[in-house]
Amino acid sequence: MKLIFGGDGFIGQNIEADMKVGRKQVNLLDFQSVLNFLKLHNPSTVVNCAGIHTAFTSAEKYEHSEVLFTNLQVDMNLLHAAKMLSIPNVLLLSSTAAFSSNLLGFEMTEEHFHSGGEVDKRFFGYAQSKRIQMEFCKAIQLDSGLNYKTVVLGNIYGPNNHLEKNSTAIASIFHQIHSAIQNSEKNVEFFGNGLMRRNWTYVGDLNQIFTRLIADRNILDPIIVSSMEICDLRTITNLVAEALDFRGEINFEMDTPHNPREDKIVSNSKMMELIGDVPFTKIDKGIKETATLDLRLAI
Repeated sequence: MKLIFGGDGFIGQNIEADMKVGRKQVNLLDFQSVLNFLKLHNPSTVVNCAGIHTAFTSAEKYEHSEVLFTNLQVDMNLLHAAKMLSIPNVLLLSSTAAFSSNLLGFEMTEEHFHSGGEVDKRFFGYAQSKRIQMEFCKAIQLDSGLNYKTVVLGNIYGPNNHLEKNSTAIASIFHQIHSAIQNSEKNVEFFGNGLMRRNWTYVGDLNQIFTRLIADRNILDPIIVSSMEICDLRTITNLVAEALDFRGEINFEMDTPHNPREDKIVSNSKMMELIGDVPFTKIDKGIKETATLDLRLAI
């Protein structure tokens, strides 16, 4: 049986599983609750999508220590309980935030995990929690040989995300343009200059990738999971505007405290080498599917 913690969150809602568990069903900050729950349901695979996520626009909502302690406690409780019960497979979700900020502007690979360097201080607590969780999995691999591993995600988008301004990039763009339509506004202003480029991966594509990665017990080290479709935020904004039929003016401020200025590009070559070709959803199709499938937009 495949069980997902964080099943009521963005990625958890979009990942296929036999059982999805939300925050109201088990307290992941309480070890005994996690142990009892796993013992009761006895899954063969656990995917953890739970925890605090922060982005450029939402990082200041949390104290770094709160994010760091919470995410590490969740991961430690899950991994400790799973190891005690000899659950065969556990997959944790890390983030490209774990890379050093010194690598911005360069194509990043798995080898860069070991190069050290400071993470972006704007979301220090979140980034450090995603860096440390990789070592948790490695420690259990060395101790027990259990199939516990980490995937590194960045810029995942799709339906069921939190549509608010202080959300991830595409969800924030959807929210702001949809709000402008609802309020009959003629223009929308976005922070930053919109020129920074990112890889974009449709959340539905993660299902096949996760299944292949979990099945291959020879994959031990963290793997970057991403498409190689790269474009800037201005392009994304125009695609969202087209999908929502917004015909007003779109403006980008040239400078704000949260403005991410550098490209952040990753390579998926190792993933493709290990699990084979993956039919990634093209960004224009993914944007349209997000607009269509998310009932809150009523498109």
